[in-house]
Amino acid sequence: MKNVISSRISGAAFCDGRLSEVHAMPSERKKQKPDKHASGPPAASSFRGAKRPEATRPGPQLPHHPTAEAGGIVRTGRNSKTAGVGLLAAVPASLTTWPALVSQAMLRRKSLRKTAAFRLFSGSSDGVEGVFIDIYGPGAVLNLYEGRVPPWFVAESLATETLSLLAPLGVTAIYAKPFPRDRSRLGGTLPEIATSPQPLAGAPLPESFTIRENNYTMEVRLYDGMSTGLFLDQRDNRRFVAEWCAQRSENAKSKSNRPRVLNTFAYTCGFSLAAATGGALTTSVDVSGRYLEWGQRNFEHNALNAADHRFAKFDTFEYFAYAQRKKLTFDLIILDPPSFSTGSKRKNIATWSSLQHYPTLIRDAASLLAPRGVILASTNTQELCRQDRLEREIIKGLGSAPQWVQLPPVPIDFAQDHERFAARAFQLA
Repeated sequence: MKNVISSRISGAAFCDGRLSEVHAMPSERKKQKPDKHASGPPAASSFRGAKRPEATRPGPQLPHHPTAEAGGIVRTGRNSKTAGVGLLAAVPASLTTWPALVSQAMLRRKSLRKTAAFRLFSGSSDGVEGVFIDIYGPGAVLNLYEGRVPPWFVAESLATETLSLLAPLGVTAIYAKPFPRDRSRLGGTLPEIATSPQPLAGAPLPESFTIRENNYTMEVRLYDGMSTGLFLDQRDNRRFVAEWCAQRSENAKSKSNRPRVLNTFAYTCGFSLAAATGGALTTSVDVSGRYLEWGQRNFEHNALNAADHRFAKFDTFEYFAYAQRKKLTFDLIILDPPSFSTGSKRKNIATWSSLQHYPTLIRDAASLLAPRGVILASTNTQELCRQDRLEREIIKGLGSAPQWVQLPPVPIDFAQDHERFAARAFQLA
C-alpha cells in the first residue's frame, strides 16, 4: 500500500506486555495492570494499586476438577478446542454465582453502554480470577489465563448461558482466547479456538467488522489470533490525543502548521487515527507491514486520506535515528511499547525489554520533541506499573523531572485492576 516506508528491520516478533504473547501473524508484535495514583505527579493516570473490592460474595469451596492439575488447562469437548483453565484454590464464585457476577459487572459499567468496545468483566476485580470479557459491538471475547481460572469455569459449558446474559448489550456471538502461562509452548502455533470463525455460542461474525469508539470507527477481528486490533485500556487516552490535537489544530494558520504526531509501536494505528481526527499530520511506526495496512484501513473507514499521513515500517529505534538524520521533530510523541521483544540477529535487531530499556526510549524520543511538545508514555509491564515506577523511568531517561501533563482518569472498566497499565504525559521542563 502507498505511503509505507520500509527499512531492513521489518521482521521482529514482539512479546506484548498486555497479553505477553507473540502475535499470530508472521513478523508481528502485540500487548496488558493500575488505580488512581495515591501520590506522585498530578499528571498521573494509572491503573496501579487500586484497592480491590471487599469480598462480599463468599461462595462454597471449589470442588477438585478431575482432569485439572494446579494451574493446568482443562480441555473439554470432542475437539478439545475450548480451554477452561484451572487453579485449585477457593474463590468467591461458583457455577451458581456466575450469572449474578456478570449481571453486577454489567450494572457497574452501565455508563459505558454508548461505547461499542469496553471490558465488561475483569478477572478478580469482578469476582473470578483469570476470566476477562471484552465487548466489541456484537461480539464478546472470553480471555482465559492458565493457572488463574478456577476449575469450575469451563468456557464451552458456560458460553450459551453467558451469551444470554450479554444479549441486552446486543452481543450475538462469544469467542474465546486461552492464554497459556508459558507462551513459548505455542511454538508459533495458535490454539485452533483462537482462529476459528465458529464462536463458542451464537452466530459467526464476519472476519472483520467495525466498531465505534469516541468519534471514530475502528476495524476489529475477533478470531485473528490472540489479538483483536484494539487495546481497550487506551480508549480514554485516545480521546485525550484527539482533543489535544484538535485544540492545537484550531490555532494552526495553515496545513503545514498542524500538529505533527509520531506514534511508535503503532500496531493498528489507533492513536494515529485519533490524532488525525483531531486534525494532526501523523506518522505511524511499526515493524509489521500487515498491521500498518490495517491502520490504513482504519483511516479509510473514517474517510481520512491516508496519503496525507505516513506509515513507516521501521523498528522504533531505527526510525528515531532516521528522524534525527532528517532533522524531523514532532509536537506529540506516543510511546506504547511491548514488554519484551526477542529481536532478530539476522536483521540486527537488539532484544527489547521495557524493564531495561525504557529510559533509553524516553531519551531518544525526547530528542525529537518540538518546543511545547508532549510525550505520552505508557506501559503494561507489571513492574513498571507499580507506584511511581514509570515516573522514575521517565526522569531517568530525561536526566531531570519534566512538567507533567494531566491525562484522563482511569476508565471505569479498568479502575479496579491492579498493576496492569500505567500512562504518563509530560513536557520537557
